[in-house]
Amino acid sequence: MTTITQRSQVITLVSVAIAAGARQDRACGAISLSERTLQRWQRDQCRGDQRPIRVQEPKNRLSASERQALLAVANSDEFAHLAPSQIVPRLADQGQYIASESSFYRVLRAASQLQHRGSATQQAACAVRNGTQPALQLGHHLFADVGHRGLLLPVLVHGCF
Repeated sequence: MTTITQRSQVITLVSVAIAAGARQDRACGAISLSERTLQRWQRDQCRGDQRPIRVQEPKNRLSASERQALLAVANSDEFAHLAPSQIVPRLADQGQYIASESSFYRVLRAASQLQHRGSATQQAACAVRNGTQPALQLGHHLFADVGHRGLLLPVLVHGCF
């Protein structure tokens, strides 16, 4: 957003450039301003920006106490190891509604608790052997090394998925 003072400075600078022999479209293009915007500013120099200045917050935003209750439920022993996409349906099965799945994600992300809460630990990538073929395990995915070119193909192992 531009203030009235900034607009008048831009109008003055463009007018000086035009008086020096520049074309209006080239002068506006040099400062990345459309000619139409310049014309509107010249017509209504006292009007200013009509967009609201304040940042509006949604009326249904969770309060601080509701956010704390959501975090308490998400960090409880029953739900600490689950993702919000699993927490919300389980709460619905129990007849409880705290917030939507996206709200769970939003609040957990704001609290830096979105990854590996509770007893859930991050799995590191480690090399394993599957029979005689070398393989690479990334999380719960297993990839078999095919040949000497470094081509990895997914392997379906019973009990791993």
